[in-house]
Amino acid sequence: MRKLVFCTSALTAAAFSPLLALAGAGAPRIGEPALVVSLPWRINASDAVHQAGLAEIAPVAAHFGSLTALEHPEDADALKHLGIWLVLDGRKVYELCGI
Repeated sequence: MRKLVFCTSALTAAAFSPLLALAGAGAPRIGEPALVVSLPWRINASDAVHQAGLAEIAPVAAHFGSLTALEHPEDADALKHLGIWLVLDGRKVYELCGI
């Protein structure tokens, strides 16, 4: 039983470690890449980026995520006001993905 608990705990920690690293990364800096993540039942991330007056910096956008560069300190708040769930530091995403 103890082995099962240990293995389950180890697998859970390994599965969620990238999310914990992103959550602890802090807010993106102005002019640096930012990952914009939307919820499935809210606005498309790409649409929110364009409605906020920002441009995507990746050639391909997913439905729930888009890469952009924040131009002003209030851009992250504007994106969240449009229904965006998270605005994460894009450099940390690059590091986690090995780009």
